[in-house]
Amino acid sequence: MFAYNVIKNSDKETGLLDPAVRQFRAAIYAVGNGDMTVDEAVASFGTLSED
Repeated sequence: MFAYNVIKNSDKETGLLDPAVRQFRAAIYAVGNGDMTVDEAVASFGTLSED
């Protein structure tokens, strides 16, 4: 449990949960799965669903 808390807290401390990073990860996921093109991901940056 301790290791999980360290990893979880370090995400927050390093900024891995910032909105820009979450948008980047959502874009990578959508492009990688063929749901959108790179151009569509760039155009949608900031409004992508992060679910």
